[in-house]
Amino acid sequence: MIFLVIGLLAVTSQTATSQEKRPGQRMPPETGEKFKIGMAGYTFLKFDLDKALATLKRADVHYLCIKDFHLPMASTDEQIAEFHAKLKASDVTGYAVGPIYMKSEKD
Repeated sequence: MIFLVIGLLAVTSQTATSQEKRPGQRMPPETGEKFKIGMAGYTFLKFDLDKALATLKRADVHYLCIKDFHLPMASTDEQIAEFHAKLKASDVTGYAVGPIYMKSEKD
């Protein structure tokens, strides 16, 4: 029994000592690089634009890949301007349009 107590005390003291030597939490060095996260538009296939923008806001994401189901290819200049104004009001920037599928020679 005494052997067990002495063994436990030895292990406990070594653990406490090693914890004291352990460095504290450190932030990584600043590199000057700014990594920006965007969200694929297809993520929001089942959501309207307002719901998509609300989700981006909750996730603190400010870039959206624009897809045809939120801004149709046949949109007028006015509709495109309204779309971008809505994004801007939500502090979101469209960064790409994703794949554009051509279904016929005419497209």
